Amino acid sequence: MEEELITIPSEEDLLNRLSNIDGSSNLQKYFYPTLSRYAERQIPIGLLIITLLLSADSCVGGQERDVTVAQLYRQIPDLLKAIIPDKKAAKRAEEFLQDVLCSIS
Repeated sequence: MEEELITIPSEEDLLNRLSNIDGSSNLQKYFYPTLSRYAERQIPIGLLIITLLLSADSCVGGQERDVTVAQLYRQIPDLLKAIIPDKKAAKRAEEFLQDVLCSIS
């Protein structure tokens, strides 16, 4: 079975959507730019989820920390909804995320 591709919004739209979820300076400076490199591209849902999880671990930290990795992990379902404009695809991505988290816990 082929993995579903999703289309990421434009960079400006994506950054606005993400900032509406959490406008923390650390996320805007480190985390959101990591995601914006996929703007206007079609990517597999799995790649998006892997990017979110790995970026959360690597982009949150330093002396400017205003959000923790645990806080960011709790926001991933909301971030998926913000990143994926199609509600059905966002729901499938959230289900995929839950499958991934269950398999690693």
